[in-house]
Amino acid sequence: MTPTPDEALIAKGKVIAEYTVAKERLKTSKIRALRLIEQLNGLANQLNHYESAPANYDLEFLKTDFQKLFNDLRATEAELANLEEALRGMGVNVSLAQGA
Repeated sequence: MTPTPDEALIAKGKVIAEYTVAKERLKTSKIRALRLIEQLNGLANQLNHYESAPANYDLEFLKTDFQKLFNDLRATEAELANLEEALRGMGVNVSLAQGA
């Protein structure tokens, strides 16, 4: 059964909403990853200059579940690819949304 124009528009809207949420989730995960990179670089620098490093360097960030972060990044990228394909199939120009 062919969807009505209203049903097709609603379906398109749902996929666009999912795409927007996934893009924001990916952005948040990438920001978190960049912060961790900065902290790891700071730790490496402290280790290279241990003689002047503070005695109580904050290592709390090392409790991060790095594997979960990797998995989240990969899963979100895959979800975005699937949603982009679905949007293309609905006639939505995804390349316009990618700059946002």
